[in-house]
Amino acid sequence: MKKLLRFLVKTVILILILGFLFVQYLKSDLNKTFDEKQLDDLKTEIGKAESIPSEFIEVFNKINPITNTNGVLYDAITENRNRECPCVDLALIAPVNGKNRYTGNRYILGWKLEKEFTQEQCFNYYVRNYDFLYDNDGIFEASEYYFNKQLSELDFDQMATLTLMLKNASLYNPKRNAELIKKRIAEIKTNHNTVYN
Repeated sequence: MKKLLRFLVKTVILILILGFLFVQYLKSDLNKTFDEKQLDDLKTEIGKAESIPSEFIEVFNKINPITNTNGVLYDAITENRNRECPCVDLALIAPVNGKNRYTGNRYILGWKLEKEFTQEQCFNYYVRNYDFLYDNDGIFEASEYYFNKQLSELDFDQMATLTLMLKNASLYNPKRNAELIKKRIAEIKTNHNTVYN
């Protein structure tokens, strides 16, 4: 019995060590999952992305608190999926992902981007390139199209609508599902116990 227990403990420890080493390999530059030129081009674009107004980032963070790739993975394990990682989210729209679109690659890309960029820098790129439907690429075009206002002029409900669209643009389309959006924003306001302008 003691030999079996000792064997099991050693096996579990070995599996944990190998798993840790494999994850470190995936995060490293030795892992060539992505085309290097495309990855360098993406990094250049992220670095050039201008900042989004801080008011919008605050609204986004109230609805979907920002975390890193490890935080998103932890949330997936604990089945608590209310936080977002902009570096992982942008992996869904990044041209570098190309034919290599299996789920794990977005986390690998998230880790690689987090080595060089903050979550806010990834967020700036992500919202500037997200497809908000009706040929509206980026949050500035979406703001003009849906609300006829500059992003900095939007009120809380309008910013919350765009934030919800980042989760699912079709479901939270203000042209088609205005009542659903109103209901969801009311829930958000109730959950945060705060009065918004």
